[in-house]
Amino acid sequence: KQLQEFVDTHVEKVQPMNKETNLAYWDAATSGKPEDYKKVSELTLKIRQVYSDPDDFAYLKDFKESGGPNDPVLARQLDMLYHAYLGNQIEPALLKELVALGIEIEKNFSTFRGTINGEKVTDNEIKEILKDRTDSAKRKQAWLASKQVGAAVADDIVRLIKLRNRAAQKLDFDNYHTLSLTTAEQDVKELDRIFDELYELTNEPFHRLKADLDRILAAKCGVAENELMPWHYHDPFFQETPMVYDLDLDGYYEDKDVKKLATVFYAGIGLPVESILNNSDLYEREGKNPHAFCTDIDREGDVRILCNLKNNETWMETILHELGHAVY
Repeated sequence: KQLQEFVDTHVEKVQPMNKETNLAYWDAATSGKPEDYKKVSELTLKIRQVYSDPDDFAYLKDFKESGGPNDPVLARQLDMLYHAYLGNQIEPALLKELVALGIEIEKNFSTFRGTINGEKVTDNEIKEILKDRTDSAKRKQAWLASKQVGAAVADDIVRLIKLRNRAAQKLDFDNYHTLSLTTAEQDVKELDRIFDELYELTNEPFHRLKADLDRILAAKCGVAENELMPWHYHDPFFQETPMVYDLDLDGYYEDKDVKKLATVFYAGIGLPVESILNNSDLYEREGKNPHAFCTDIDREGDVRILCNLKNNETWMETILHELGHAVY
């Protein structure tokens, strides 16, 4: 009964705070304005301060160590609250610094635009060059433009890593990586085992397929296979397969509307998405987050996606992916 009362009081307190913070983050991601990111930082800190309360954490820890409740839903709530509080048992000054620096880095990542010959370029423009151009020099310029954000955030990221590790070590974890996996209820050794197994299973077929890709890419770009560089691939991080085969998937979408196609697809499986898309932000502009994500604003039906749509195969796949999260 005491735990249920704790949960009810906690939800009543954090529910409006979460909604306000989520709306502020949406505004920041879609506008890129420093004042919007500042508001996110302030609201995020307030929520994390709730979870940093040492007395609440001690209560949850004692309850958990005593065996916890028999009710499975309440037991799950206890686990989630315990881990949420555990990751925030950080001294107030350090917590404030961590939140402010983390949001500042995110702002810089989201609003940064690389340049080619002094002209700003979007992520979409960079990917179009890497997909279509065969001039190695031009491809190199585009690839390097996609990496220029590194110099803008590197010092802050190193500082954040050190601060996070210091916070984790004060909680008796070897580093922040281990702490974050623990609070996400994952085991470091088990995760390493899974990835080691995945590597063993995929390494040989990956190299076989990549050799085929390299042969075609080298011929298209007029270089030897041993001269291929990262900018000869079609994605800045080699996360997507280069479109080198006879089938041109982009051709299916160049005179279509990928938003409309996605709407028709989901209607066809009985999952209408119009209410989601009406609240979403779908097209690129200066300052806006250049990537894609789905967010649940209030856990009461206000679900949105952010995209930077172009009528091509990549964004067709992406809007289907994000709407998959959204309808779920």
